[in-house]
Amino acid sequence: RVLAGHGAQREETVLPVRVGGHIGLRDRGGQHGAEVSDAGDVLPLDANVMYGRGCIFSCSFCASPVMWQRRVRYKPVDVFAKEIRHLLKRGARHITIWDDIINQSRPHFEQLCRHLESIDGLHYTAMVRMNMVTDRDLDLMQKAHIKFVDFGLETLDPIVLRNMNKPQNLDVVRD
Repeated sequence: RVLAGHGAQREETVLPVRVGGHIGLRDRGGQHGAEVSDAGDVLPLDANVMYGRGCIFSCSFCASPVMWQRRVRYKPVDVFAKEIRHLLKRGARHITIWDDIINQSRPHFEQLCRHLESIDGLHYTAMVRMNMVTDRDLDLMQKAHIKFVDFGLETLDPIVLRNMNKPQNLDVVRD
């Protein structure tokens, strides 16, 4: 279902297509510009990448420890930076780094931040673990253009956290 402007709707199958540095829509007949909203038919291009796979923790609700056996594997940072530069050339302006916890390995995290800092024209979203974030980490992420930080705050109940096998310092979270 596509919004056709001024609240009208019509049934139409549309496909995402690249229009310059943006993603637009094309109907199956090849026509460009199917309206998504009154604001226009293009959206800023976002991209998703992974620097590392896996997680060192074993939270009971998460599939990562089963999939990766609690091991973390990282791409060489120069290979990852090359991927980022390629996405920038293709028009990306925002990249979500889908690592389970971007700051779980201090050396890899710092190396990644140094590389991201050297690439202008992008900003990032990354996932962190609250009780592992330091003020220095926040400074590194800011310099690396990591503008959005996601973190899992499943509960503030220490009994539930223990049952989930997620050790979390609640005093850090509350601060």
